[in-house]
Amino acid sequence: MASRKASEAFTKPGLIIPARKDVATSPVFLDPLQPPASSQLFLNALENGKPTPTVPYWNEAIETLNGALEPVWEGTQTAEQALKGIDEKLNRLL
Repeated sequence: MASRKASEAFTKPGLIIPARKDVATSPVFLDPLQPPASSQLFLNALENGKPTPTVPYWNEAIETLNGALEPVWEGTQTAEQALKGIDEKLNRLL
């Protein structure tokens, strides 16, 4: 999928934001009549965008947090009740 032809094939119907600069700056992506609307904004964001920092145990932290919040979503506990003590678990992971 790294070829220009493959990238264009997925870009044209609006399925991807192309990683290839030659496709991202071409009419295939920048055509205002094709999805995504305002595609130039994606290119503008590259000027100031920064990658998200990598956190080694991020998935485990999110799973811990989501698991603790389940009773809140189910309406059986308040957020304060459900999250009591979670900071210690999350700090160990982070």
